[in-house]
Amino acid sequence: MLLTAATARTAAQSIEPRVSEEVELMSALARTAGYEEYAMNLGGSYTADIDSCMGPCRTHPAVAFMQEIRRTNGISYDAVMSMALLLKYCDGRFVLMPQQETMLDKRWATVDKERFLALLSDFHARSRFRDFFVAHEPLYAARIAAFRESIMTGFDQTWYADFYGTEAQETFTVVIGFCNGGQNYGIRRHPEGGPEEAVSVIGYVVDSNGVPQYDGSYLALLIHEFNHSFVNPLLTDHAALLERSGKILLATTRYAMAVQAYGNWQTLLNESLVRAATICYMQAHDYPLRTVKAMLVEELSRNFYWMPELVGLLHEYERERSAYPTFASFCPRIAAFFDGVAETQVNRIEAVLQQ
Repeated sequence: MLLTAATARTAAQSIEPRVSEEVELMSALARTAGYEEYAMNLGGSYTADIDSCMGPCRTHPAVAFMQEIRRTNGISYDAVMSMALLLKYCDGRFVLMPQQETMLDKRWATVDKERFLALLSDFHARSRFRDFFVAHEPLYAARIAAFRESIMTGFDQTWYADFYGTEAQETFTVVIGFCNGGQNYGIRRHPEGGPEEAVSVIGYVVDSNGVPQYDGSYLALLIHEFNHSFVNPLLTDHAALLERSGKILLATTRYAMAVQAYGNWQTLLNESLVRAATICYMQAHDYPLRTVKAMLVEELSRNFYWMPELVGLLHEYERERSAYPTFASFCPRIAAFFDGVAETQVNRIEAVLQQ
C-alpha cells in the first residue's frame, strides 16, 4: 500500500461520534415551531422528553421567529443544522463562531441574525435546556457507544489516504442528531485557526423497544461523506479543466439533479466522483457483488448515467499507481473522461438535428 506515513497520520485523526448541545437545541426549536422534518417522532422516549421540555415555551418569540423565517427565507432542513454547527455559547448567550458567517447557509443571508441569536439565547435560558441536556448525558453516551460499536468499527479510514495518495485537506466529524429522526445532513465549517471541517449530522431512530436502528445505510453514508473530504478540494483545484464538460452534463440531467438538490456543475462532478469512489471502497472491502451492482443501478436511476464507465476509470487509476501516485495526478484523465461523455451527448443531439 502507498503512503504508509500519511496513512498513519490520517488514522490518527480518529473520528469520534459525538453529541452537540447546539444541534439538539436548534432541532428542538425547529420541532417546536412545527418543522415536519424535525418532527418525525422516531426517537422514542427522547423526543417525548423534548416535547415535555419545550411545552412551556411553545409561545416563546423564538418559535414564532422560526416559523416566520421558514416562510420568508426557506430556513428548513440543513439550513437549521448550518446555524447550529456555527454557534458558540459565550457569556450567557449564543453567538456565531468567529469568521464563520461566510460558511452559513445562504438562506440565512437576509435574516436578522442578531435578533435571532438574542431570541435563541432567551429560549435556551427559559426552557432550561442546559439542564435537559445534562440530564440526558447518560442516554447520549450509551447511544454514541452503540453507534461506535455498530458503525465506526466497520469504517476503514486508512483506505482513503492509500486511495487518494494524500491526506484529507479537512477534518471529518460525526454528530448524532438525537432529535433529527431519519434525516442526515452534511455541513461544512472552518474553525478559527484550524482546517476546514466536514460534519455529518446523523439522524437517530429507535424501534418500539427503544433500541437504536443503526444499519448498513449509516456506514454507507460515512463512506460517501468522507470521500468528499478528498474529492471536493481536488476538483476545486482543477475547475478550469472540468467546467465545460460539467456544464454540459448538468444541462443534460438538470431536472433529475434538481430533485436531488444538485444545482450546479461543480456539485454534479463532486457527487459523481464521490459516488464512484464509494463503489471502489466497497469493492476493495469485498462487499457482495449484488450490493455493488445494486448501488450502480441506483446511480443510473439517479441519472448518473456515466457511473459504470467512471468506476472503470477509477479502477484503471488503482491499477496504475506507479504512473499516478496521487488522485490529483490522475485528474487530467478524469477531465478527459468527462469531456468525452459530454461530447458524446452533444453529438447524439446534433446527429438527430441533422437528419
